[in-house]
Amino acid sequence: MAQELISPQEQKQRLKGWVLEECTRQWNGSETGAYVRRYLASPAATVLSTYKALTKPLSSMLTQMRTNKIGLATFLHKIKVTDDPYCDCGTAEQTVSHVLFDCTLFTTIRSEYPELSASSTLKGLLTESKAALAASSFMQRTGLLKQFRYSSFPTV
Repeated sequence: MAQELISPQEQKQRLKGWVLEECTRQWNGSETGAYVRRYLASPAATVLSTYKALTKPLSSMLTQMRTNKIGLATFLHKIKVTDDPYCDCGTAEQTVSHVLFDCTLFTTIRSEYPELSASSTLKGLLTESKAALAASSFMQRTGLLKQFRYSSFPTV
């Protein structure tokens, strides 16, 4: 039985196709990551373009907002770090959505970011490049995430 000879380009193309299929299969079949799949239908190179415009601290912050694994009261309560999931404003649980869109403690800062009000959904805000940069910068300016207090951030 003779083996099929294929060119290096064809080998590369087949490998690329297999990797894409495997990544997609794992992405869709994973029990973890459901929260991220709300924002990203599948892994794609376009996702990287959003991060290219961000510094490392802002990129980290965006990832935390997208995964909902972020040092806000609701997540900290879920992992039993704090007793209270509620925001200091007293109106709701302290979630990414609440801080970005509704929290009355940050109304003044929010007014400096028109992208926050232009985007009607959290998904839109965290997936479009300019809006994602604004959301990350805004979250940093709130001072809620203490792990970023010594990081330097560009002005948006």
